[in-house]
Amino acid sequence: MYKVFALIIAVLLIAGIGVATAADLEKELTVKSVVVATDSNGSPYVRVIVEETRKKGSIEYKRSLAAMGFASQLSQGDLDKLSSLQPGDTFKAVVEAGEYRGRENYTILAIQ
Repeated sequence: MYKVFALIIAVLLIAGIGVATAADLEKELTVKSVVVATDSNGSPYVRVIVEETRKKGSIEYKRSLAAMGFASQLSQGDLDKLSSLQPGDTFKAVVEAGEYRGRENYTILAIQ
């Protein structure tokens, strides 16, 4: 009986993993700050703190979060575009929403 129960739980967990995949989103983001750095493997990345306007019911508010551009996912030209952004600039990007240390963030997949 225990083995059957464990098998059912395992199947439900495996099936649930496929449901948790994130969709790619197109966003227009406003820059608050930009940091260019190098990770522990020596690959460059750009962290852009962005602000976006959100709406819950009838309440509209602004939310700040990190949008990360990694060399492994972007061309050098896209990394250069990100690193040249200034506070107040806006840009369009295709992002993947995620979470890091309990905070929502975006991974930049492409920029316009």
